[in-house]
Amino acid sequence: MWQWGRYEIKDTLTERRLASAVRRLSSQSPRLTLLDYGCGLGIRARRIVEYLSPRAVDVSLFDINLDLLREAVQETGGQPWDKSQRAFDVILCFSVLELMSNEEVATTLRMFRSMMHPQSLLIVLYFNWHILAAVTMVWFLRSLRCRSTFGSASGTHAAMRFPRNYDPLRVLLSHFRSADLQVLHTVRGPYVKSLYAPVPLSATSFNLFFLRAA
Repeated sequence: MWQWGRYEIKDTLTERRLASAVRRLSSQSPRLTLLDYGCGLGIRARRIVEYLSPRAVDVSLFDINLDLLREAVQETGGQPWDKSQRAFDVILCFSVLELMSNEEVATTLRMFRSMMHPQSLLIVLYFNWHILAAVTMVWFLRSLRCRSTFGSASGTHAAMRFPRNYDPLRVLLSHFRSADLQVLHTVRGPYVKSLYAPVPLSATSFNLFFLRAA
C-alpha cells in the first residue's frame, strides 16, 4: 500500500468556492447523512462537516486501506460504511475515480446513483491524467509503483493517455450521463500554462463536480 501522510486543507480560493457550493447545494434538512467513499485519513470529510454546520451530520466512511479507515474514524467520529444501499444526503468521492478503469468508474457511479434521493448531492474531485496536466503526472507515477492502492488506473491510463483524441474529462462526463447524473456546478483547478499552444480545458489539474440525480 502507498504510505499516506497527514496534510492540512489551506484557505484557497478554490476551497472557498467548494465551501460555498456545499452550503448552497446540499439539503437544508437539520440532520444529514454523509458517505465519504475513499475517505483516506478523513480530513476532507471533517472539513465538509464543518461547512455543513450548524446542521448535524452522521458520517459513514469507506476506504480500501483499513489503516486509513481507522484513522478516518478517529478524525471524524464517523463509522465505517456497512455497504448497505441506503440513501445519503451527501456523497463524497475525492481523488478516486481517476484511479479506476473505465468499467469500474461506470459501476461506481451507478452505485452512487442508487444511493441518492432527489435532493442528494454527489461531490466528485477528479484529477486529470491529460498529458498537459503536468501536476497530475505524480499520480500516474504512483499508480505504476503501487498497484495495490491505485488499482487498475495505471493500465487504463498508460494505454490511453498518449492517443491524440483521448480526453479523460469527456469520458468522465459521458459516464455521468450514463449513470443518470446531472452536473449542477463545477469548480476547476488551475490551468497549466503553455508558451507554444492553446491549453485545452482537459489540461486543468483538477475538477470538482457537484451532481444531482437526473
